[in-house]
Amino acid sequence: MTIKINTKAIGIKGPIEVKPTVGLKEEANNIMISLIEMSMAEVKIEPKVDYESLTAEEKEQYDREEMKKTIANIKKEQSTFNGLLNFIQSTLKLSASQIKKVKYEISESELGEYINYLVQRINGNSDADIDLAQKIEVEKQKEQDPKKS
Repeated sequence: MTIKINTKAIGIKGPIEVKPTVGLKEEANNIMISLIEMSMAEVKIEPKVDYESLTAEEKEQYDREEMKKTIANIKKEQSTFNGLLNFIQSTLKLSASQIKKVKYEISESELGEYINYLVQRINGNSDADIDLAQKIEVEKQKEQDPKKS
């Protein structure tokens, strides 16, 4: 049994047929776990430092540590993006030129939305189920913040 994956959102003519194997479901679940872990890391609250009360040496050390954290976060984010793109490429059997096109044509939020769609399709949800779930989510958001409607 194969499923048809809509690829219009990533700029690839399609749809592409994919067999939702156990291995593919495992990869999809691992992708979702890494995305959830990444979002949890972004929420981490660090204790506030009274920067002005630090000595010059402490400020220098603090600044170096902050730069190291920033570099580590950028590397983690880049690694995650590469993992997502590799997942799309291997799942849809895209060529190097096709995945390069995807990489340079879609935004970060579009990439996240497409990964969510792809994982849901692999896990057995139909396009109609996914569309309905998105409409329900939009309505929930409107109810929570009526100013955005």
